[in-house]
Amino acid sequence: MDYCEEINEAMKTNLRRALHHPLFLSLYFPSFLGFFAGGLLSPVTPLYMASFQVNYATIGLMLSMASVGKLVMDLPGGVIIPKLGIKKALAIGALIIGAANLAMYRSRFPYEIIIYQFFLGIGDAFYNTSRIGFAAAMTENEHRGRSLSLLGGMNRISRIFSPTLGGILAAAMGLRFVFLISGIIFLVETVVIIARVPKNFAQANPTHSDFGIMWQLVKEKASVLWRTGIGAMLLTTVRIARFTLIPLYAAEVLGLQADQVGLILSAASVADALNIYTAGIIMDRFGRRFAAIPCVGVMAVSMALIPFTTGFWGLLAVGALAGLGNGFGSGIMMTMGADLAPADHRIEFLAVWHLILGVGLSLIHISEPTRPY
Repeated sequence: MDYCEEINEAMKTNLRRALHHPLFLSLYFPSFLGFFAGGLLSPVTPLYMASFQVNYATIGLMLSMASVGKLVMDLPGGVIIPKLGIKKALAIGALIIGAANLAMYRSRFPYEIIIYQFFLGIGDAFYNTSRIGFAAAMTENEHRGRSLSLLGGMNRISRIFSPTLGGILAAAMGLRFVFLISGIIFLVETVVIIARVPKNFAQANPTHSDFGIMWQLVKEKASVLWRTGIGAMLLTTVRIARFTLIPLYAAEVLGLQADQVGLILSAASVADALNIYTAGIIMDRFGRRFAAIPCVGVMAVSMALIPFTTGFWGLLAVGALAGLGNGFGSGIMMTMGADLAPADHRIEFLAVWHLILGVGLSLIHISEPTRPY
């Protein structure tokens, strides 16, 4: 069996495990739709922002507003989500993201992009906190690494094809057309969530929830949040960097087209997908840090190699290396957050956890090397 056949067999094995999982229709499939819709935009969004022919500050502002929206809503979401119920919050989050992408398709001015990106971040705060709360409630600790690595694996599997398809669509139909397709997919996901998430997750949590509870959780778990949260924030920074730096470096420095950028990101996702279930086994059997350390190490090396690439194939190789490293951490941020969250106030804690991770994401956007094309 040659190397390509081994890759194909590993991907089929991981996919079979996901398809037969009891959470497939309620968690994995709708998550796959959301990840796929986001993957379509990964080679397109930075180029679309730059196409408005505005100054550096405006481009940076447009790129950062989704992170700002998420940071603004993370803590309020921890109070609102228990009152709404996880099912309703999931559906609202997916609906807001879909509507924001459809609005991006129709936008004509930079200030519109700023507004829509902000609302996209708000939807993302609802969506992700609810999804991890749902996943954590449905999994036992001893199997959580494998279950959540499969959830992270939905992202990897979707990104094998979605960046390439997004680049092809952008090259054929224009950059903004991809936002239309992404928005429609998120609306479909909203319908799946309403139809398949169990009814008991539609009920609001009768436990009183407010900012005082979150502050109490922060005080009780301050030492754990400090040690684990800072590491998680830095890991998030490195992981997200490739989705922004690689497309911008490819177009800005190497002069590659959107379809070529899509191929590079898809190659990274193929390498990434190989470690989906392996990452879960490592986390459950040996501990979370044994997955986090190789994830950070390999990705750090790959980011350092980006400036030394001189063309498509070199950047593709570095992107694949980054994907391989990232695969060791499949689902690790979700697993760590779920491990630390107390069962009686899981959503409130996860809201704080996502705020910490969001700071790492914001650091990427602040440091992005953007300029008008």
